[in-house]
Amino acid sequence: MAPKARILAIDDQAYFRNLIEGLLSDEGYQVQTTAHGPGMRELIERDGPFDLVLLDWVTPISEGLDLVSELREHWPEQEVIVLSGAGEIRRVVASMQQGAADYLLKPIDRESLLGSIAATLARREQRLGQARPVDENQACADRLSLLERALPLHGLSSAEDVGRSLLELLCSEARASEGELWLRESGEGGWRRSSARGAAAARLAPEGGPASVQALREDLEQGRTLLRKADENQEAVLFVPCMRDGELLAIARLAGAEGEGGPAFATGCIEACEKVSEIGALAIFKALQLAELRRQSFKDDVTGLPGRAFIEQVAQTELQKASRYGRALSYLAVVLDGLPERLPQGALQQIVHAMTRTLRTTDVLASENARRFWLLVTDTLPFGSVVLKRRLAQRLREVLEARSLEGSVAIGLSCYPADGDSVEALTQLASERADFERTSVARELGIHAGSPLAEIQARLLERARPMPPDFVAGAAELVIGELSCHGRDQSLLLLAPGAERSAFLEPLQALGEIETATEVFLACNGDTLPNGPRITPLALPPEVSLDTTWIVRFGEAPPYALVAGPPDAEGRRPVYHSSDPVLVEHVMFRLREEVGFGMGS
Repeated sequence: MAPKARILAIDDQAYFRNLIEGLLSDEGYQVQTTAHGPGMRELIERDGPFDLVLLDWVTPISEGLDLVSELREHWPEQEVIVLSGAGEIRRVVASMQQGAADYLLKPIDRESLLGSIAATLARREQRLGQARPVDENQACADRLSLLERALPLHGLSSAEDVGRSLLELLCSEARASEGELWLRESGEGGWRRSSARGAAAARLAPEGGPASVQALREDLEQGRTLLRKADENQEAVLFVPCMRDGELLAIARLAGAEGEGGPAFATGCIEACEKVSEIGALAIFKALQLAELRRQSFKDDVTGLPGRAFIEQVAQTELQKASRYGRALSYLAVVLDGLPERLPQGALQQIVHAMTRTLRTTDVLASENARRFWLLVTDTLPFGSVVLKRRLAQRLREVLEARSLEGSVAIGLSCYPADGDSVEALTQLASERADFERTSVARELGIHAGSPLAEIQARLLERARPMPPDFVAGAAELVIGELSCHGRDQSLLLLAPGAERSAFLEPLQALGEIETATEVFLACNGDTLPNGPRITPLALPPEVSLDTTWIVRFGEAPPYALVAGPPDAEGRRPVYHSSDPVLVEHVMFRLREEVGFGMGS
């Protein structure tokens, strides 16, 4: 098996170098290690660039930064992951600002290291792929233009519509004045003329299929495009087959072409028709599949909703549209736990009604069974989907409460493009996140959508642990510093410094006028806002102590919540912090409700 990537690990501890080399070699990577010093630079100059450099420096911070900067300047595509001790937060932030791809705090566990390496290499591969220059020769440009003209075929939902648009496109590419397209009938495999153009539209369709198809059947079923002369006037006629998985789905008959030397089909036009037919065959195949799914799975006998196979097919089509037009969509798994095996009469209908009245007409709801449902939400950004998810959960809980049913609601949400680009990936992640909601620490602590912020604070601080005096400041510096490294993440960051005012304001000011998609909200208690990224002031509810410190990050960036109480006599503060996404979501939305700051949708 070929090695996956070349990695250089720089660390002064021989034990750690040996550990890294053994671990990464077992995973299939090519690994070299070195300590700091002249030999390190000789190795880099001789064998670089590497796919990835793992850097742990024990030199002064300026030298470490020089090395990160030097690597990135010499090889702009060089990826660097910084390793750091827990007390070196400033180094981490500074290195990320110099271009490091990620950081890990020592001691490092195996899964975190491998996960960070895999994610960094994946981003590198994607970036390099996007940066490769497009071939500028005319043939490539023509093919791209042809694909662009043919792609709208996949936005059509019926085989008839696809056939009509496909015939128009084929006539255009072949410069044919007339044409007709025949679709294979299901069952016995007969043919029907689905569309006609020009003089063909005025003629009656022959019985049994397009003219001469029986004589040409063997060649057409091999996927061969055929150029023939019509008996009546020796005019050139082109037969274009549309094949998918060895099956002949459609045949286009084109005539009346005008080439440079008279009535004829140019070679380039025939090749263009063959390429269009490949795309058209796939669009017809998908339309036929969708029609069959609608016929077989349109209604579930128990819930009266479409089945899972139906929504997955619709999701496939919507993903292609979203990819083409730069849209977002979301996939939700709705799971009802703990319900009795036999529901009271009318209860399931109320559950379904609660969901359907929450949705827009463009959203698609389907059921896998009476306990698990799937929802496809199109043209909605992630924040808007989270709002919908919470509203849906609340209405379902209201139904369960009104019917005195013991049970709980868990909803998992995945979004395109942030969480995946296939139906399989989005389905799996939505299901996993629904499962995670069942085991979230939020349920263990009794925190739910209606829990007041003061109650959440009290329950979290009950689980708090005393931390060193500089812990909260280090966490604030790290989270704020990440704004400069992940400027495109559409997230919300709420900061309430409490007793740590300077520890929050200084790193905010150090960012300067950076561009970031993250909305920053600062509980400043009426004080002047610092210079830095765009910051919105707010005030915490009066029930929340002014000595309490909050850090809450929610959105595309990794979720994080921290609450710290007043310090003890030794300066230590009780701190509870977590990356549990369900807990972070509850905290952020409760802050939104009680404090009143905005949230995009």
